[in-house]
Parts: sequence; structure tokens; C-alpha cells
Amino acid sequence: MLSSSFAVVSKDEEELIASMQQNKDYIPAPMEQWIMNNLHSLGWEESATNPDSCSIFHNKTCEIYSELQQYIQDLTDYHTAVEKFQGFHASQTDYTDLRFVPKDKCDMVRLHPEKGDLENMFHGQLSKTSKGVVEPLLTPMRHPMFCYNRGRAMDMKYMVHDFEAICRDIKPNARTVLIDMGASLDFHHDDVPIFYLLGLYKKFGITFDHIYAFEMVKKDPETVYKAVPDNLMTSYHWINVGVSPEVGNKLNPLQSILHQFNKDDFVVVKLDVDTPSVELPLAFQLLNDTSIHSVVDQFYFEHHVHAYPLSIYWRRTMRGSIKDSFELFTSLRKSGIPAHFWP
Repeated sequence: MLSSSFAVVSKDEEELIASMQQNKDYIPAPMEQWIMNNLHSLGWEESATNPDSCSIFHNKTCEIYSELQQYIQDLTDYHTAVEKFQGFHASQTDYTDLRFVPKDKCDMVRLHPEKGDLENMFHGQLSKTSKGVVEPLLTPMRHPMFCYNRGRAMDMKYMVHDFEAICRDIKPNARTVLIDMGASLDFHHDDVPIFYLLGLYKKFGITFDHIYAFEMVKKDPETVYKAVPDNLMTSYHWINVGVSPEVGNKLNPLQSILHQFNKDDFVVVKLDVDTPSVELPLAFQLLNDTSIHSVVDQFYFEHHVHAYPLSIYWRRTMRGSIKDSFELFTSLRKSGIPAHFWP
């Protein structure tokens, strides 16, 4: 506590005050808040076993069951609208890059102008961050339909991105950057998750200037670059080594790369290395280093915790409970970082 009204506020205190102010900017969706209030009764504090993360979707007596069913329908309608969105094409707009869209024209990326903003599309069930609305934190930490169909384990159409808010915030001089930790391109289908995400950003006017792709498993560079879409060839940097959680290590991208950018840039970070001893320290570095909170615009992380049915796939990589994961992601969002579960 400051001893007098004339005390000098240190840099650390200023950052803490700023962080506390940002906490006021996060408002969880009603469904998310209900889950946070009922983690104990749901059994989701447990890490010695694998509690059923789909129970709220199957139990019709659950207090939020009807809201969850409505949300699934809203999510389907939202992604149908995303697919129908024509994207940034010169024949339809004078702008091909979201950075250069005048702030008073950002409604051009609104999916349903007649319905208003995203909150109306989702009946008020989106969470609000300081950088726009996002999907609520829900189990099973995948698309809700995964609870009914295991074939949708890699379905990425559960995330919600507020491109209208991004448009209002992004600077014309912003460098667009993706730091991809765990950049494996080995998937048994054509839709490589990271390329789906990059395609989504491109559709809404964001093409990345720099993509730093770290992957520990050794790959033939020729094979890797054959899989990279042509439009990404000039920006894709393949770095075939594992990342390090060690502070000050050049192979810690949060240290060696992220600090080269600033709040005027648009920076996306993805973390999925399937090694808890590496990715958990990195996730908490991102949370605890207040100097980079304003730099990271979106964060994607596959947090392996004890939870059925994902325990079938995660097995020995699980650490902690569903409660631990929700608290981590909530803290990140309160810090001003829109954090999403990654598949």
C-alpha cells in the first residue's frame, strides 16, 4: 500500500494497476459463469480420475441445458454465416487488407448487418474481453458436438472471432505475426488446423507477414513446404527444433521473438507441443509477464487436463483438472489476452 498520496508509483505498480483495470474488461458469458460457480458440484476439480466433461450436455436436468442447446444452434448459424461471407475481394470492396479499412467502415466484416453484432447472434452467450467478444469457456474444450459425435474431435468451428473489433483495433502499420509452437502438419485429413485458422484470418482481411513455425519432430523441409499453401510461402519460417520454456533461451519464442514486437502489431500465438513440462511453463510465462499482455492479440492452447472423453486421446500428457484449465484461461482473458482452447 502506498504510504502517502505523494508516493512515486513504480513501473511494476503501474503494470499491476493496468492489469487490474483490464480485469474489469472481462465479462464471462452467463453459461461460463454458471460453470465457474459449479465446478465443485460438477466434479471438475478432480484430477485423480477423468470426470465426464460432457455431463452438462447429456443431463437434461442441468440448469443450463436449454441454453447449451440454443448455443449449439447459434454456433452452427454463426459458422454458416462465416462460410457464406464473401471475404475481401477487390471486386466487392476497395479494401483487401483489414489494416487499411477506415474505422468507421469496420461493419463491413459484420456477418449479419440486419441482426446487429455477434452478441445478438448468440443470444447474449458470448464472453467479452478487452479485445472483443469470444466463445464462452465450455467443456469439452472442443466443439460441443464432440459430446455427441467423437468424429468431431478436430472440428474447429467452435471458436468465435470478433473481426469487427479486430478491425477497429488494428493499426495500418501493424506487422501481422503468428508464433506457432508445435507446428506439425501431420494430420489424417486435408484440413490442417493451423491452415484452417490462417484461411479464416485471410478471409477477413488478415494475411500474416511472418509465421514462425517451431516443430521438434524432424521433417524433410521439401515435404513441409509442399504442404504450405502458395500464399504463405513468403511468410512461412520453418524452424525444425523444439521450443524451450527456459527464460532467456533463444528457443523460447516468448522471449526471443515476441519481445521484438509491440502493441501496435497484430500477434497470434499458438501452443500445442503435447509435452506438459514445456507447454505449461510457457503458458504461465505468457500469463505472468505483464509486459507482453498488450502484444498478444489472440492465444490458442491445447491444455491437456484430466477430462473424459478427451482423456482417450491425451492419456499420459494430462496434468491438472478442468477447474485448473478454466482458471488459467479465465486469467489469460482477464489479462487482456483472448484465449481459446485449441484442438
